[in-house]
Amino acid sequence: SAAWGVALMSRLMGLGVLLVLSIVGFFYMDVSFLGEYTGVMLLFLSMIFTVGAYLSLNKKLTSRVRVFLTPYLPLKVMKQIESIREGVFVLKSNKKALLINLIITVIIQTMLILNVSLALFMISGKVIYIEIFALFPLVELVSGLQPLTPNGAGVREGLSLGVFKYLGLTITHFGIYVLLIIYMNLLKVACGVPLLFSFLKKKPA
Repeated sequence: SAAWGVALMSRLMGLGVLLVLSIVGFFYMDVSFLGEYTGVMLLFLSMIFTVGAYLSLNKKLTSRVRVFLTPYLPLKVMKQIESIREGVFVLKSNKKALLINLIITVIIQTMLILNVSLALFMISGKVIYIEIFALFPLVELVSGLQPLTPNGAGVREGLSLGVFKYLGLTITHFGIYVLLIIYMNLLKVACGVPLLFSFLKKKPA
């Protein structure tokens, strides 16, 4: 469960990196194709993220929340929540580990964006870096945090199509890109199946 605490911190850091890149992209590029309320949404998300991160990392407040939830949740669930909470604060108190985690998170986010640039180069032959670093984090943030669909399904593709049009790419390029994304996701699932079976075999009956 301590590992889940580290995963939660990594997730918060990842959102923070996307948020910073999104703000840069918002002011650097013309993002009107994302909708007239993109700026308001970005400001709202920034406030929500800042408040949420502060509350999640406030030991006194999370302790009060734990006390409040204890009568309503099973003991096993509360133990898991407490383990995750302790894992978060152990990492928070270890500045060196926190810095390493931040660096790794930035590298991962950068590699994900570079993957998009590489995919667009393979599809269109165009070398596009600055626009991708400015726009795709904004797309990921807006689509991932909206409450309408799970994990931004459908919304992400619609916003990505707007990015493709902005970059002067065709609907054919976009179709190939979507197929590549589907293939990569299926590959991830296929690679995870052996690990799942291995875990189930080791799990005691």
